[in-house]
Amino acid sequence: MKCIKSNCYKLWKLKLGWVHLGFCLIMLLGLAGYFQLAGWSSARQLEGYSMLITWTLPMFVAVVITLVYEADCKAGRFQLLLATPGSKVKAHGSNLLAALMMGGVTIFGAILGFGILFLKRKTGDEAWLQAYHIGSFIEMAFLVAGVVISLYILQYIICYSFGKGVSLSIGAIGTLLAPLMLLGIGDRVWKLFPCCYAMRMVRYRLLVQMRTVENSVLITQDYHRGGTVIFGGSLVLLVVFAIWSSRWQGNKEITE
Repeated sequence: MKCIKSNCYKLWKLKLGWVHLGFCLIMLLGLAGYFQLAGWSSARQLEGYSMLITWTLPMFVAVVITLVYEADCKAGRFQLLLATPGSKVKAHGSNLLAALMMGGVTIFGAILGFGILFLKRKTGDEAWLQAYHIGSFIEMAFLVAGVVISLYILQYIICYSFGKGVSLSIGAIGTLLAPLMLLGIGDRVWKLFPCCYAMRMVRYRLLVQMRTVENSVLITQDYHRGGTVIFGGSLVLLVVFAIWSSRWQGNKEITE
């Protein structure tokens, strides 16, 4: 617990709190305001906001993990991590958990904030829209925060193994790849790419709720299969993370 608290304090001193707050405000005020001014329908606003926030997550996660990495690198070439009492798994785990906690708060803030505005201004007489309530946005926030865990773990391992350049490049590629996986080419392979999980799962959820597709049964089945793959993959990644952390020596950083 002390490690987690110290890492949260460290991240706050790095101004990462402002980075998360900025992301949340840009998503919430910028996009929600634009949708309102553009005169989009309530259904289109909901779909557009959900897709945009999940689309930006791969790059956002890469930036956050890179900033954490830079701070540890400057702290005596990772000496704070290496000198943490107990195992390196504990040190890296508390580091990752602190980043996940801040990311989770940001995701909940961005989605629930939009949800409050959406519910106050929604228009339309569709049954699914009238049944939408704040609990629907809480469920969406839990979904996004849950499926993004594997992305945090992967980016952490990549960044601390190969450097910030590789991490940011993969984040950019993931952001470009995520919307492509919504097309037909991604139907069979999207489960192999953690950068696509949030966008695809939220898209499935909205399609079923809006009842705008005929093959909702197939979509629901793929949604549940995807959830199983994501959960199992996250457990595997946690094991990989623990093994990698225990063998990490802090000598693989790339000076850029």
